[in-house]
Amino acid sequence: MHFALCLAMHALFLLPAEDVDPPALERRVEAALETIDADDVYSYIAYLASNALKGRNAGMKGNDMAADWIADFFGEMGLATGGPDGTFFQSFTFKTRGSKKNATRNVIALYRGCDPAFEKEAIVIGAHFDHVGSYGEKTNPARLGRPTKFDGIWNGADDNASGTSAVMEIAQAFALARIPVKRTIVFVCFSAEEHGLYGSTHYVENPVIPLEQTSAMINLDMVGRNPRRPVIVFGLESDEDRVFQKSLEQIGQRLGSLKFRQCRGAYGGSYHWPFMKNGIPSVFFFTGYHKDYHHIGDEVDKISCDRVRDIARTVFLLAVELANRKEMLVFDGDFGSQAQSRTTRRRLGVDVDQEFIFRDVEGLGLADEQGAVRVLGVYAGSVADQAGLKSDDLILSVGSTLIRRKKPLDALRVAIRSAPAGTEIPVIVLRRNTIITLQAQWADEKN
Repeated sequence: MHFALCLAMHALFLLPAEDVDPPALERRVEAALETIDADDVYSYIAYLASNALKGRNAGMKGNDMAADWIADFFGEMGLATGGPDGTFFQSFTFKTRGSKKNATRNVIALYRGCDPAFEKEAIVIGAHFDHVGSYGEKTNPARLGRPTKFDGIWNGADDNASGTSAVMEIAQAFALARIPVKRTIVFVCFSAEEHGLYGSTHYVENPVIPLEQTSAMINLDMVGRNPRRPVIVFGLESDEDRVFQKSLEQIGQRLGSLKFRQCRGAYGGSYHWPFMKNGIPSVFFFTGYHKDYHHIGDEVDKISCDRVRDIARTVFLLAVELANRKEMLVFDGDFGSQAQSRTTRRRLGVDVDQEFIFRDVEGLGLADEQGAVRVLGVYAGSVADQAGLKSDDLILSVGSTLIRRKKPLDALRVAIRSAPAGTEIPVIVLRRNTIITLQAQWADEKN
C-alpha cells in the first residue's frame, strides 16, 4: 500500500515540532497541505471500497480487514495508539434486530500536543469506515436496493470510504510535517455507524481524553460526490464565539477551492451527534445525497478525489487553528437547547432522501397533487420499524395528511406532529409499484 512517505519530507522536518517559530510553522503547514493529494485519496478509497472488503459490514471479516489496514496506516505514520490495550483498537459490541451481539472496533490514533499546559485537551477528527456489506451476509438495516447479476457487494466508496480517506490524509499531513499543536488531536475511524451510531456512542462513553477536556469534534461523512454543489456544513453555530464559522471563512479565502453552504440547526444522522448531545462543539462536512446512497452503485470511479482532497485540506487547517487556540471552544447553550429538543420531539424513525422531489414521482401514475417522501433507511425499534416501513418505500400520506408535491418533507413533519398519541393511524406507502397501508402509533410525545 502507498502511504506517500518520502525521504525529502523527512529531511525537511528535522527540528522538533515544539521548536518551530511562526514563519517556520507556516512553511510546515504549506508543505503539509501538499501531502494531501488526490492520488492518495483515490488509492485509499479504492482499497476500502474494493470487493476484497465485502462492503465493510460491522461484525464481518471485511470490516475487520479495513480496521487492520487503517491501524497499519496510523502505525506507519508514527502516531500514538489510542486503544485502551495499547493498540489502535477500541473494541465494543452492538446488537441489531434479529441478531446476537456483534463485535467490532473503532480505530483510534493520537497526534500528541506539545504544550504541557494543553496536551491533555483534545480535538477529535472522525469518520465512520463501515458500510452495509454484501449479498448473503446478515441483513444490514441501512442496505438499499438489490444485487445485480454481476455485483453483490455494496462497496460504499462515498459512504464512507471518502470520509475515512480524508481523515487518513489529515493524519498523514500532521505526522509528516510534524505540525506543532498545543492540544492533542484524536483521529477516530468509527465502526457500526450504519447499524445506529454505535461507534461514536461507545467512544463518548469511553473517551480517550475526557469529554470535558475535548474542545471540538469534526466529522467527515460522504464527502466525495456532487462536485458542482457547495459543501454542506452542519454545526457552525454550535460554539458560542462562532470560531468554526470565522475560521472556515478565513480558510475559504486562503484555499479558494470550495464553496460552503451552512445548514443551521442540529442534524443527528452521523457521528458528530453523540458529541453534540454531550455538549461538544461539533461540525459535520457532507457533500449531499445521491442516487447511489446505500445502493450497490456507490463505487470509487464516481468519486471526485479533488473534492475529497480540498475538504481534507480545509479540515487540516481548521484543526491547526483549533488545536493552537488559547481557549477551548464553548458549546452554545441556545444551540444545545435546539439539539435537545431534537432528541425529545416526536420522530418517525427514518432517514429520507433529501434530493427526492416532485419530478421523481412523475410517471408513477399518481394524482396531480400527490407527492412522496422516499425512505432511505429505518431505525431499529422506531415507530417506522414497528409499523413495517422499509427502505425504498415512498410515503404518500400519514393519517389524514397527504404528502403533496410541493414541500413534501414539510408535509411529513406536519403529519407526524399532528398524529394523535396512543392511536394507530394509517401510513400509505408505494412499495415496488404496489400501494399498501401500514399502521403507525406514537406512545407519547417523546417517541
